Amino acid sequence: MKKTSTKRIFAIAAVGVAAIVGIGVMTGAASNKTPAEEPTERQIIVETVSPKTEDIVIMGEYIGTVEPNRQVTVYPKVSAEVLSVNYNVGDTVQAGDILFELDSKALQTSISQNQAAVASAQAKAQQNLAIAQNNLATQEFNAENGYDSTLKSAQTAIDNAQAAVDSAENRLQTANASLSSARRQLREFRDDDIYPVSLAAMEGMLDEDQVKNQLRDAVIQAELAVEAAELGVEQAKSSLEKAKDGYKTAQVMVDEQRISINSQVELAKLGTNFNDQYIAIQKLQNDLDNYTVTSPISGIIEQCRIDPYDMASPQTPALVISNKDAMVVSFQVSETTWKNTRPGDSVEIEKDGATWPGTVTEISTMAGSGGGLYTIKASVENAPFDLPTGSFVKVWSETQGSRGTLTIPMDTVYYDGSTPYVLIYENGLAKKAILETGISDGANIEILSGLRVGELVITTWNSAMSDGTEIVLLEDYQVFLQAEEQAAETETDDAQENSFPGSEAEIHTDDSGFAVSDVGDEALATDSEEQQ
Repeated sequence: MKKTSTKRIFAIAAVGVAAIVGIGVMTGAASNKTPAEEPTERQIIVETVSPKTEDIVIMGEYIGTVEPNRQVTVYPKVSAEVLSVNYNVGDTVQAGDILFELDSKALQTSISQNQAAVASAQAKAQQNLAIAQNNLATQEFNAENGYDSTLKSAQTAIDNAQAAVDSAENRLQTANASLSSARRQLREFRDDDIYPVSLAAMEGMLDEDQVKNQLRDAVIQAELAVEAAELGVEQAKSSLEKAKDGYKTAQVMVDEQRISINSQVELAKLGTNFNDQYIAIQKLQNDLDNYTVTSPISGIIEQCRIDPYDMASPQTPALVISNKDAMVVSFQVSETTWKNTRPGDSVEIEKDGATWPGTVTEISTMAGSGGGLYTIKASVENAPFDLPTGSFVKVWSETQGSRGTLTIPMDTVYYDGSTPYVLIYENGLAKKAILETGISDGANIEILSGLRVGELVITTWNSAMSDGTEIVLLEDYQVFLQAEEQAAETETDDAQENSFPGSEAEIHTDDSGFAVSDVGDEALATDSEEQQ
């Protein structure tokens, strides 16, 4: 029996090694770390991952309460008996629809009484105004035409006083003429040229002394008459001034009377102004509108707390109306989440296994008194079913987030005390890299410093691995195994092609991946001798 030549076996093995090396170079070209031979016992096969630049978000779960985007509570504005209620809970109403009506008989009676009282008062005031205006016209006519008794009497006194002044002045003028004549006669008597004539005129009648005395007496009497006349003139002028003053006083009295009548006219005009009363009546008429209560918005009646014959009160709510065209979810968050939430942020709402998006629309500016939580409201968008007012839903909202940041899986990070670190692959060794980390969503963690994009972070855990441990990348080891397998297959094919006829030898690969034969040592030796 012919045996397979050992040279052929070695040739097959050589071909297998060449194939392993070639395939390893091609397959491991990306990392350039393809091992030339099987890893040693000191080397640990590891997997790695590269840091990614992505968004990392921490979501918080909250319990939210469904509310209408707009809800109003309708209160009556007046206290009165309810006459009718036009809608029930669950009914849909439009803005302006009459919800209920109240009894307004008492108010309507009050309006009628006030209107009648104002009409009567206004008629009387118009009559008083007409009387006052007539009195004013009469007084003005009399004053302008001299018919006023007060002015007429004062004018008569002035005329009389003026006549007395004229008469006194005439008397003064006569007295002055008499005085001048007496003085002239006295002078003529003393004149030497005229004396003989005068004396001759008086001869046989009076002597010289008597004539002189008479002439002197005549002058004295004339002077006294002039003084009396002058006094009369002064007295007459004084009376005239008094008469004029009396006229002025009368004029003042007339003017005051005119002012008084004018005031009466103006007062009468004011008496015809009933604006305040009409405003009061208008207010009552406006109040009448409050007895018919209409819906301020379109929506659904959520609550109805009044019935016919009840007494409505402004302190008691009558109906609650919700506009469910848009709904909101209200939920409370801590200060940390509040600081990181902005209007327009997206949230996720969940109820009965269904989820849909929402958008933050309102953020309170102050914390509530019961626990320091802040209220946030989010609009409900595309809800798959109707949400009853007051029902509860789950709300998923971002509590923290970082955009476009470097991240690695959370389970690749180790801690030396409180210092985080990772092991990275570097030239066949595990190298320790100290990190500065940020937020984590439980799966990934933010890396603020200590790593760069492209570095290989070891994800395999091994208690024997630490800083400086020799390692082999799993992908490189897989290339090695693939090359071994291909080499073994090639060796088997070659062995089958070169086997001697009738030989029962079978070529296969051992655990190391090299080709071996099932033929015993004796057969190999025999074959070797034959070759020699």
